[in-house]
Amino acid sequence: MTRWWNYVRFFRALLDPRKDVCPAQIEGLGLLAVKIAQMYAVRADLIGFQKSRQLRGFFEDARPVPPGEIEGRFLKAAPASLLSALRSWDRTPAAAASIGQVHRGTLRDGTEVAIKIVKADAREEFQSQVRSLRRFLRIVIAFYPKLGRLADPLGVLASVERSTLRELDLRSEVEGLDVLRRLRDEGAEQLPHLSQLEFPKVYREFSGPDLLVSEWRSEPSLNDLIARRDFSYEQVLALFRIHGYFLFVRGTFHGDLHPGNVLYQDGRFVFLDNANVESAPPELTRGILGMLSALGDDDITTAAECIASTSTKPLPQTSRDRLL
Repeated sequence: MTRWWNYVRFFRALLDPRKDVCPAQIEGLGLLAVKIAQMYAVRADLIGFQKSRQLRGFFEDARPVPPGEIEGRFLKAAPASLLSALRSWDRTPAAAASIGQVHRGTLRDGTEVAIKIVKADAREEFQSQVRSLRRFLRIVIAFYPKLGRLADPLGVLASVERSTLRELDLRSEVEGLDVLRRLRDEGAEQLPHLSQLEFPKVYREFSGPDLLVSEWRSEPSLNDLIARRDFSYEQVLALFRIHGYFLFVRGTFHGDLHPGNVLYQDGRFVFLDNANVESAPPELTRGILGMLSALGDDDITTAAECIASTSTKPLPQTSRDRLL
């Protein structure tokens, strides 16, 4: 019970501007809490910019698994074909996230590869935590409805459950990459700027649910470029045009596109971690695009109308009046 009250305190700390969040305490709650923190990390509109910056560390700066333990995970997951083709691999990870960590390796032919390994057999424990927390949150919201209105913890939990279960099976990353690459290729003739987008080559014969082998990409991430103020407004617009094609034209898009998952160099973008491919109905994407276009024209009334049009139920006139 103490664990779940800690989750309630976690949600309250996220939304109360007077309270601070502690990344170490969040990580101590386990994978579920870290994934929830990642989801709120991109919602500076809800939690404020300072907390958003703190939580973004969970995207790339997770605690790695000790070398001896990760070697055991590797040997358990690696097929015989990879073991015979691999010359060496670095036991120290190049990057570590909440679910997996990436190691640099070299094949016998000299090709450098990225080896992504799922850090632990976390699926059963994660699903058990989700079920327990969902029951507890329903009770809490019954007595504290404001939490449900402000944070939508049940909605967040459902989204986190869906995306995390996909991430725990690295084959989902290959499937998502195939979808996004196909959509890119279908639009490239009419929209030449899509040729700026690349995806890493995946060695399917070496990969499985707990291990993914792909080409090593040396381009810096947007996180690195932004930190050294080396990513211009024009480059932001170029990325928006690419992502906008998937979101607004196709309605299918990379659902976890944060600065740690995008590499960039010499006019070329690389999308990583493609497991979470999401879709959105045309009514929603048209409303969002219309809002952005209206805001660009400083037309606040039309922007508000576009947002109102995305509601799944017609808004009462009083609500529309307040929105406008």
